[in-house]
Amino acid sequence: MSTTAQQCFDRAVIRSSLNNEDLFPIDDALAYLSSYEQQLYAIVGQANPDYFGVEVETAARTAYLDYWDLNSDPGNVGIITAIKCTTLVGTPPGLLLNRDCNIVNLRYPDFALAPRVYLRDNKVYGYLTDLGSADTDMVTKVTIYYSPIPTQLATASQTVTIPDTWISLLITPLAAIMALADQRPDDYKILMEEYNREYQSFLGFVVAHAASTYQPMGIAPQGV
Repeated sequence: MSTTAQQCFDRAVIRSSLNNEDLFPIDDALAYLSSYEQQLYAIVGQANPDYFGVEVETAARTAYLDYWDLNSDPGNVGIITAIKCTTLVGTPPGLLLNRDCNIVNLRYPDFALAPRVYLRDNKVYGYLTDLGSADTDMVTKVTIYYSPIPTQLATASQTVTIPDTWISLLITPLAAIMALADQRPDDYKILMEEYNREYQSFLGFVVAHAASTYQPMGIAPQGV
């Protein structure tokens, strides 16, 4: 992951001698590159959330009724795969360090055992008193395991986060947009066909990465 947004733009420009970089503002290119990258991460998060997966411990909450706001800490959270209790205060009943929390839907909270949490607007709430019943006996920090969504590119010097092996997944569609802007529909079609082949190869790789892990019987990674 060493390619900058400017390098992606330059490589897209040289895909055709008809491209004129002066007619395609770099700010537009940054918006397109950000969109392509975020879409790829969102798709990968569904097919195999561990592929780009990270884990982050939250800041401490100070009251047992408080929530953890993932919009600001850690931010850019996509698909959440697990939540663990990692810091306690006092002796909350039934809770141990590194205990997995069951993420429940509020319509069916009894389908899982305590400790349970639920999500609202990328905020993590303890269900009822599962994560504590008093400010002196509660979980103060949790660790979030998730697939991230990249931040919007702000400058051309920023490094994109897609691995260099798959950098064409950003360059090829940008070149296609340039062809479309120049009213070259045949070039656009050829470039998008190329992109679709690259995308299928990438998705196949991501899914194969998940297929090597232990799964419940009869459950295949999404995308198969």
